[in-house]
Amino acid sequence: MAAIDQWYRSMPLVTRTYATLAVGTTLACHIGLLRPLQLYLNLGLVFKAHEYWRLVTNQLFFGMLGMEFVFRIYFLIHYSWLLETGHFRGRRADFVWMLILEAAALTILAPFTRLLFLGTALSFSLVYVWARRSPDVRVAVLGLVPIRAPWLPWALLIVPLILRESLPIADLLGIAVGHLYYYLDAVLPTIIHRDFVGAPRWLKRLLDDPNDPASIAAAGANRA
Repeated sequence: MAAIDQWYRSMPLVTRTYATLAVGTTLACHIGLLRPLQLYLNLGLVFKAHEYWRLVTNQLFFGMLGMEFVFRIYFLIHYSWLLETGHFRGRRADFVWMLILEAAALTILAPFTRLLFLGTALSFSLVYVWARRSPDVRVAVLGLVPIRAPWLPWALLIVPLILRESLPIADLLGIAVGHLYYYLDAVLPTIIHRDFVGAPRWLKRLLDDPNDPASIAAAGANRA
């Protein structure tokens, strides 16, 4: 238990918070404290019945306990951790803002896909963003086949195709939203020279520590 506690406490703050909420929501459904019917995305209930929590809770439920749940939570923690301590190191506000923007984009697109829960899509978008930001990294798919990181999201699509013999719509939606964010963050600014997805100042004041060496370095890099 001490090792698990140490591992949990070693998680960066945003990753730990999201993972805790996701696991807690799923466990609450498993023991009957909550029901998935109370959590799923229904824009009619959001705007007509003022059940605004559904905009958030649908992103926290990853299905009932089982192997697929374990895999999904692993992807969420692992790639969120890599992003938060890598590309977004010292830029906690930008990382949170990315999650907000991607969650909003998924919510807008969800009615066209009939998806009721978007946590899987959001976690897969993190895989995609990390993969595009790590072009020279080599990874082993399921610990077996070594490939370059940018191919990882596409390789992972094979798993649900084999297990369920159906198109993984949530994963594809995550790739689409992840690519949109990556394009606005990494590609378009080199053409138009403008920051499209940077966190607003109020969020930076709230979340970023101006005395943190990583934050100072990140701010200097942005000014450069």
